Amino acid sequence: MKRLLVLMAIASALYSSEIQKDYFFQVAAGAATMSVQQNDIKGSITLGSQPDKNAAQINVGIGYNYTSELFATLEAERQFYDDVTINNLLVSANKRIYKNFYIGGVVAKSYIKLTKSHINSNLTDSRGSEWGYGFHIGYEKAYSKDMTLFVQYRYLKAAHKTMLEPQTLPVKGELIRDSHSAFLVGVRF
Repeated sequence: MKRLLVLMAIASALYSSEIQKDYFFQVAAGAATMSVQQNDIKGSITLGSQPDKNAAQINVGIGYNYTSELFATLEAERQFYDDVTINNLLVSANKRIYKNFYIGGVVAKSYIKLTKSHINSNLTDSRGSEWGYGFHIGYEKAYSKDMTLFVQYRYLKAAHKTMLEPQTLPVKGELIRDSHSAFLVGVRF
């Protein structure tokens, strides 16, 4: 949460100081989904509850328009699943390709925090981080000189592994949360 506040303060300072009109600030909200796979390593584990695959998400960021066709962003986002919270710090390079459409490549550092155990035991592996990569496609519509609305689909590959080791049984497994898809609606100003 502190990182989001720092990012918002920096973006606000850039925006309000009128350093250059090519800088922008963005705020977005949307929905996310991820694939979750269970692998049994030793024996067979029956989960007490199924991992959540759908989440709400928020996103803030700053960006820079290099040209009328090329822009880059630095974004922080949080995805709120029932059993985990995922925080992503993303950097993207983007190209406007046709009218108001754009595509971009994304590199991310993805952090996970487990908030609920699926095997009715203590959370032994409750935090982690992984590097990720992906792409996004979007559509943007300028409504004034200083405000643009956008919609965006993002695919991000960042494999988070959570070990499942019940303390009372001689079994072992893992949950792999790897591909994340997100749909965002937001504003850039």
